[in-house]
Amino acid sequence: MANILNLLGPVLFGIAVAGMLLFAKRVLRVPLPRWALPAGAAIGMLAAYLYNEYTWFDRFEARLPQGVEVIRTGTSKSVLEPWTLVVPKIVRFAAIDRNSIQTNSSLPGMKIGEILLFQRHTPTARILQVADCESDRIAALAPDTKFADDGLPENVSWSDVSPDEPLFASLCRTGG
Repeated sequence: MANILNLLGPVLFGIAVAGMLLFAKRVLRVPLPRWALPAGAAIGMLAAYLYNEYTWFDRFEARLPQGVEVIRTGTSKSVLEPWTLVVPKIVRFAAIDRNSIQTNSSLPGMKIGEILLFQRHTPTARILQVADCESDRIAALAPDTKFADDGLPENVSWSDVSPDEPLFASLCRTGG
């Protein structure tokens, strides 16, 4: 449904702009060149499209539930959309659900949290990440990950990270 509205919105806005120009030409008797109506419709459609694309992230971020914090955004540039070469648009972002962060009392330096991956026109992906805050490493957890008796996850691929890496820093931040 949202994809239909993303297509229909700019078309309807283009028709509205053309209607206003037609009103100005016919009722108000404003002299307009022949190309003004199609050009106005095209400019209106482009403006509505750009508004949808460039405000998507801000509108989506404002609707995130309390406790969900954006940790990284991803932008896109394309020759097919030359304006993105000047001002890249945000097409994806990662967020952490701070309410999901868990700590094992026997391993206080280990934290597990749910990461939400959002991308324009794509369903949201949810992944679990475990961070070893004392050894500066992080790993993704599969749904079937088993934990050893000492509380450490088994058969995970640890990656060394910088302490200021956004995902790691957000997981290990105190109070979470």
